[in-house]
Amino acid sequence: MKNVVLGIFDSGIGGLTVAREIERRIPGVSYVYFGDTARLPYGTKTASTVVNYAIQNSKFLKAKGATMPIIACNTASAAILKTKGANKKISLIFKNSKTFNVIEPAVEAAKEATKNKKIGVLATPTTVNSRIYERLLPGYKVVSVPAPLLVPLIEAGWEYRPETKSILREYVNPLKKAGVDTVILGCTHYPFIAKLVRDMMGDKVKIINPAVQTAEKIELFVRQQKAKPQGVLTTRNYLNKLNKYPHRRFYVSDLPKGFSKQAARFMGHPIKARLI
Repeated sequence: MKNVVLGIFDSGIGGLTVAREIERRIPGVSYVYFGDTARLPYGTKTASTVVNYAIQNSKFLKAKGATMPIIACNTASAAILKTKGANKKISLIFKNSKTFNVIEPAVEAAKEATKNKKIGVLATPTTVNSRIYERLLPGYKVVSVPAPLLVPLIEAGWEYRPETKSILREYVNPLKKAGVDTVILGCTHYPFIAKLVRDMMGDKVKIINPAVQTAEKIELFVRQQKAKPQGVLTTRNYLNKLNKYPHRRFYVSDLPKGFSKQAARFMGHPIKARLI
């Protein structure tokens, strides 16, 4: 896969948690990022609406040169997994490319992490209502808590404001009462406040960051692709050589200045998002 270009999309800055992990693990890979800030948040919309957004986003990323879709949004991932044929439609946009979501890798990690088979999920209302985690975790007690206020607070840069801590405490209380030993951050925005969740839940509770798990899966897949007919991509050095000068482009559907400022702070390097 000589010209792999990842197409990453989310409702806003949340997908940057995936992008940052990808940069760490696959420094030579190029990607195009789209934050659909004009239609944020996705988590309070119907699954059918979110699927339509995901298809539109995929077409945009394909037009910008992306070759492999990364659904870096739990709400969109849940809606697509729940909707028959949705994943196939996105795959066909990218010429039958492998499609990655952020839910299945996190579920796998949670299964490995839990000792008492009680798994908590903090997610948006649409993700919780999809019951996708319950479907993917049969035989486990899944405690899903909708947390609609967190995404707007994180988008506003209020991660560590007292108001955010107070609201988050209300959301994690049901998880603590249920005795879960593992919590899935069921929205890619939530790793921005992972430390707060960890502090409130305690050291004995395992926190699953979907961005880390998803990036691991993407790295493994990319490294396993055939670089040429007689060879297989097996080393990071090859990836670096493959894309010696990786291109990373960022697009948003609204408020590019605000997005660029927050994105640069989080990613650790300058970012200039373009308005579509």
